Amino acid sequence: MTDQSTFLTKWIPYKLKFQEQEVLVNWLYVGDKRFSEPFFDETISKCLSLEYNSKGFTMQTSLEFMIEAAETINAVEPSAFIFHVSRCGSTLLAQMLDQEPSHIVLAEVPFFDDLLRLPYKTKIAPALLSEAFQAAIRLMGQRRTGTEHKLFIKLDSWHLFFYDLIQQLYPEVPKVFLYRRPLEVLRSHRKHRGMQAAPGVIEPQLFGFPENEVFTDLDVYTGRVLERYFEVLNQLAEAGQSGLFLDYASGASAMFHELSNYLNLELSPEIREQAIARSTFHSKFPDKPFGEVQPEENLPPYLLQANLLYESLSDRTALVRKEHVPNL
Repeated sequence: MTDQSTFLTKWIPYKLKFQEQEVLVNWLYVGDKRFSEPFFDETISKCLSLEYNSKGFTMQTSLEFMIEAAETINAVEPSAFIFHVSRCGSTLLAQMLDQEPSHIVLAEVPFFDDLLRLPYKTKIAPALLSEAFQAAIRLMGQRRTGTEHKLFIKLDSWHLFFYDLIQQLYPEVPKVFLYRRPLEVLRSHRKHRGMQAAPGVIEPQLFGFPENEVFTDLDVYTGRVLERYFEVLNQLAEAGQSGLFLDYASGASAMFHELSNYLNLELSPEIREQAIARSTFHSKFPDKPFGEVQPEENLPPYLLQANLLYESLSDRTALVRKEHVPNL
């Protein structure tokens, strides 16, 4: 194949299309645009307005082409995968990491999710899926300016169930796990429901729910999802899986400090100051100062098990976190 490294330098795969029995990849021209928005779908929306993407032309290829093309790309290897239970500071932490211009921060990339959940939509060989996922990461993490040297990937919350696959593909890459009190997570979802907090949006079997199970109460459903998240996190912690566990209760600044030490990030005092300053604003609305008051509320019965699992995880990981950051 002709060397595609120059041609694809400013392109990324961003959408899967199904044509009969074939899975195709749609590509997006991103130019020199930094991926600095809180969520990657916002980045996609901005890139769609670029002149090249407004001409009505769509570049479409096979998955196999994407895999082969990624081999020629000058890319940054992943520096960390960030797992989380949703509404627990992961978006803000990603925004703080993004203050360093040489960092590439990929926050909940829809294309990664499309690939990971592809087996629920069509038959695909596990080996092909693994190759496609790795290729997508290389293409998203390509060096477009030549100054990039760190790549952070913040996954969707339900990607906790793909931990084994990601660990198998990237065993040496640090893993970070963020979590929060279930009631506080639920309150956030009550204001604006995420995909994982609405029955049927994500395949129920991914959460281990029967396909025919009916949920009439959104809060009860969210509680069940959180219960599954904390079950996975406890299993990982109990199995001694290496990784950094961060509780939202410690605060954004403390989480960033622990993460920086854990990953040995060499950040200038100016960048650290910018990162801390960013933490005083809303994670999803960078221009809005952050202020949050948690009202008193009794723990509802459907959150009891999730809360027990949260407390178990907090107890289990407290000493481990101190070992990672002995100056705490």
